[in-house]
Amino acid sequence: MTYMKENKSSKNKEIDPSTFVETIITKHGKPGFNMAMEVMGSTIAQQHLSPFSRIRRIDWKDTAELANLFKSGSLETQYGTFFAQRYIDFLGQNFEQISDIHWRKFEALTCEFFERHGYYVEIGPGSNDGGIDARAWQIDPNADGPPAILIQCKRRKDKVDSGVVKALYADVLHENAGRGLIVTTSGLSPSADEVRHAREYPIDQADRSTLKKWIEVMRTPGTGIFM
Repeated sequence: MTYMKENKSSKNKEIDPSTFVETIITKHGKPGFNMAMEVMGSTIAQQHLSPFSRIRRIDWKDTAELANLFKSGSLETQYGTFFAQRYIDFLGQNFEQISDIHWRKFEALTCEFFERHGYYVEIGPGSNDGGIDARAWQIDPNADGPPAILIQCKRRKDKVDSGVVKALYADVLHENAGRGLIVTTSGLSPSADEVRHAREYPIDQADRSTLKKWIEVMRTPGTGIFM
């Protein structure tokens, strides 16, 4: 938009669209004005949708907000469907603390990753979920198809045992799902890994190293130690 000009009086270097709008009205009249407003509205909407735009980057107000990452199971978030972008950026710089975040926030982080990669995600109730923490579809779940992935989250420091693998496989069969996924801050125990390979269970794992890659992918560019 070559008619846009920088607002010199703003410390935030905001863009003043008045020159652009006035020029469009002079040259193209009301139809041009309506089209210009539609373009600007679309641009603003995209800025709000992107977790990486300046308009959506909000600083921590106090330590209580950060403490919620570790103490609160609330899924409420201003920016992000399940998990706040600020929490992702914090974990990008302090990944060693991922084992200490609230277990419900860990489920939310997992759902946020899949949602950002184009899946339709349904997070479980958090308790009495029958062992399934989340379900992910590659197409709209309103089509009544089975989930592509059944997800079990294990925020723990000890290894995940074979019983978890067997239970998840039973759920995959019951729901006719494509695969199962165990997301853990540790990893599968040798016996659990042996069971899924020997019996050819369609069960994958996202272990601690995988989670670190997820955080690196989702963090705001220019934050943290990975530039």
